Amino acid sequence: MPKKQSGLQEQSDEDALCNKLGLVANLLGLLATKDMREGDKISTLEAAGFRNYEIARLLGKNQATVDVVLSQRRKRERKEKRRK
Repeated sequence: MPKKQSGLQEQSDEDALCNKLGLVANLLGLLATKDMREGDKISTLEAAGFRNYEIARLLGKNQATVDVVLSQRRKRERKEKRRK
């Protein structure tokens, strides 16, 4: 029979598991974008559900840089959509 854990220990275990899952997600994101240009990496990671600050941290960029790249891409996509 498994040993009962205190609420504090369960929380600690959950936090550790969440941290490990976060690391796995980061590694997968980096692997998925390994051979891409920076702008494509940023767009792909955003599409995969990463937040701007997470993308910046993963790629070693400033969050403002990520914000600008994504804003410019959205603007370009809207412009192309209007042309059609």
